[in-house]
Formats: sequence, structure tokens, C-alpha cells
Amino acid sequence: MIARDQRLVMMAENDPDDIPWYLPAFAVMQETPYSFEAPADGRGALARPPTDPRMERHVTTTVPLPPLLRVTLLGAGIVIIAAGLHGAAASVNIVLVSFLLAMTMYPISFFLCRRGMKRGLAVMVTVAIVLVGGC
Repeated sequence: MIARDQRLVMMAENDPDDIPWYLPAFAVMQETPYSFEAPADGRGALARPPTDPRMERHVTTTVPLPPLLRVTLLGAGIVIIAAGLHGAAASVNIVLVSFLLAMTMYPISFFLCRRGMKRGLAVMVTVAIVLVGGC
């Protein structure tokens, strides 16, 4: 670097211990709200942001995704969702079958309740009918 006549600046986050060439970073610089996708974006179109008039300049960049990348990301998302549904199928099937049984057996307990049987006894009789009929 000396032979090429290049400069190097050294900065420390903490106290540099009185070394003259080792600068305290936050005393000489600060973070800015700017964000750049690439180094060349710093020379992009300059505009004043409508929300913060205190900022002198702001680089606005919009990087649209290429169509092939969009299709690839959409396909990957669909594959991930399908794999999740396939993995959860066993649990979901148990819940759906239990709802199906409850809905199909409800008329039996409703009929027994209308004939004067108490609800708890009607449900127990319905469960017994399902267990005996299922064997």
C-alpha cells in the first residue's frame, strides 16, 4: 500500500488508547438510513423522500425480479406448501374423521334426547352403538 501510495484508515468501536492514527469510529462517522443493493447504486437517481424532508438526498432503486426467478420462487413455494400438507395429512385426517363421525352420529343422540333420555346417557348410548356396530 505504501508503494502504491494508498491510504488506510483504522477505526475502533471502543477507546483507541491514545494512539493517534487509530481513530474512534463513532466520533468521526455515523450510520445513515441509506441502503444500496450494489456499490454502483450509490450513483443512482436522487430524490427527496416524502416522509423525511431532513434527509438531503436519498437513492431510490427498484429491482424487479426476472420472470424466470418469479416462476421458480412460486413453484418452490407451492412445493413447500404441498410437502407441509402431505406431512400433516395423518393429523388432519384424524380430526376430519372425528368430525365426520360426530356429524353422522348426532341424529341418533338427538333422537334419543327427544324421546326423553338425558343428554349424557344419550351420548353414551350413541357411543355404544358405534362401538358395537363397528366391530
